[in-house]
Amino acid sequence: MIDTSKINYPRVAFYFLIISLFILGIIFYQSIFAYVLSSLFFAYLLNPIVFSLEKAHVPRIIGIGIVYFFIIGIIIGIALFVIPPLIKQANELVNTISVYVKNIDSIQQKIPYIDKVTDFFNSLQAKFPFLTFQKDLANFGSKILDQVHNLPSILFDFVKNLVSIVALLVTIPIVGFFILNDKEKFMKAFFAFVPNKYFELTVLLMRKLDNVAGTYLRALMIEISIVSVLSSIALVIVGVPYALLIGIIAGFANAIPYFGPSIGVILAIVSVIINSQPMSIAVYAIIGLYLVQAIDNNIVYPIVIGKNTEMHPLIIMLTVIAGGYAWGVLGMFLSVPIVFLVKEIMIVLYKNLKDFEII
Repeated sequence: MIDTSKINYPRVAFYFLIISLFILGIIFYQSIFAYVLSSLFFAYLLNPIVFSLEKAHVPRIIGIGIVYFFIIGIIIGIALFVIPPLIKQANELVNTISVYVKNIDSIQQKIPYIDKVTDFFNSLQAKFPFLTFQKDLANFGSKILDQVHNLPSILFDFVKNLVSIVALLVTIPIVGFFILNDKEKFMKAFFAFVPNKYFELTVLLMRKLDNVAGTYLRALMIEISIVSVLSSIALVIVGVPYALLIGIIAGFANAIPYFGPSIGVILAIVSVIINSQPMSIAVYAIIGLYLVQAIDNNIVYPIVIGKNTEMHPLIIMLTVIAGGYAWGVLGMFLSVPIVFLVKEIMIVLYKNLKDFEII
């Protein structure tokens, strides 16, 4: 039985109050969690640059201003030279798909060799009546057409949410500025709650988290940017329609292990087909994107990221598949970094808990 005479009721009441206030705070601020987390991520990515300027005897607030100045310049450059052609290509792609799906009956005249493929499937269906290729193709086309017809409502919903999107884009750099400027104060406030017994362990874990997560995520963004630029250039050179749009998608998709690089190739081939371009362009596109992958695997990845995730290829593949089932494309994109991060943190945690004789 518990000896109630030894219970420190004021302490229990105080901790209960703290926990209650913490839960109420989560409930009250839950609507802005996305803003805070995005701002933390934004500040986290920029902090090494600001820290480097600070080491060069540039006052922190001035260093932050310099970094923000260059970011604004990059945003203006993207808004002037990347966004307009990207929007134009996206609109052209939507119109092309819409026209193409409406005239799906004439698909044999638009795609080379499709008549042979169609004859093959027709012969299979004749031998095996339970197969329904034509019906499935018609259903697939109608589903695509429905999505195309729904684009105006999707765009309308996007415009309705534009205010919140603008608010997010404005809030992130403002909150990020305060996080960057007052980083030391926030860190001191955090460590004030860490018991002395676990202080050194917490510092080691924070450093490992920064080394693994920060370095990997920053390197990943650099790799995505480089692959996007190289893929866009390669597709422009060979004459693939919507080269900029497909190149950027290929750059982001490249971050998905094993499956990602094929997405750019598939989109390039589809783009060539629906625009009735010669199939030789598709072959050149495949070669161009293969060269981009060769540059990425042998030059960009080793230099920028510096090491692999030290996970077995089978584990990586299963992780990507599981992430896709759980959270779609975003899950495929983030699953491997998250699992790798958790693995590294658990290794460090176990080692240090053993060293400090806590376990």
